[in-house]
Amino acid sequence: MKLKDKIAIVTGGGRGIGKAIALAFAREGADVIVTARTESEIEKVAEDIMALGSKWVPMVADLGKKESLQIFVDRISTQFSSLDILVNNAGVGSGQNPRVVAEYDDDFWEQMNMENQYSEVNVPSLFIGGWYDCFQQGTLHDFVGRQNNGMDGAKGNQKLVIGPWTHTNEWDQQQGQLKYPEDSQFNGEIDMTLEWFNFWLKGENSTIMNEPAVRYYVMGDVSDPNAPGNEW
Repeated sequence: MKLKDKIAIVTGGGRGIGKAIALAFAREGADVIVTARTESEIEKVAEDIMALGSKWVPMVADLGKKESLQIFVDRISTQFSSLDILVNNAGVGSGQNPRVVAEYDDDFWEQMNMENQYSEVNVPSLFIGGWYDCFQQGTLHDFVGRQNNGMDGAKGNQKLVIGPWTHTNEWDQQQGQLKYPEDSQFNGEIDMTLEWFNFWLKGENSTIMNEPAVRYYVMGDVSDPNAPGNEW
């Protein structure tokens, strides 16, 4: 078992992707702390985790609320001296329980705003984004903020790859009306991501931290093969 004696937190672990991740960790021997907004969802996950022979800690919490988040953090700090894995899977709102954006107050948005909290971040991050990505500006801001202003675990331990892609379309040459050269595709994304997690979560030997902090694609005129750009 690859995760024996490890302790993992999976937020939003009552169903869907979060539940699948929690069960995958349990199969590999980890003890799993699962949060969800409803007790019934957690109880079902608990049965499945116990059937796999792992320990589990249920925590009913709506992490979209600041007071609930603080209670969650305090309880974790009291019960555990250390943690090995955090999967930040919880979302705010869902298709099953939609909520009008205007109903969220200023405290909620302040809690979600990372720009005022970089000094509290102590983990490495691998950022993968695109120049045409709708989240491009946030990706760049977060990389710079954590890389320069994070705590010891974060500062200097961030990596950024950004190419000529729309959101989640890094394997395709075609980006909207433009077709980029073949080398614009990020075919090594899965291998890089696995190497990143194997290094930071499993302690495996890797040269990934010897790579440049930023790797970016310089875009050029795709209609002119002699135009400058279109290269990493």
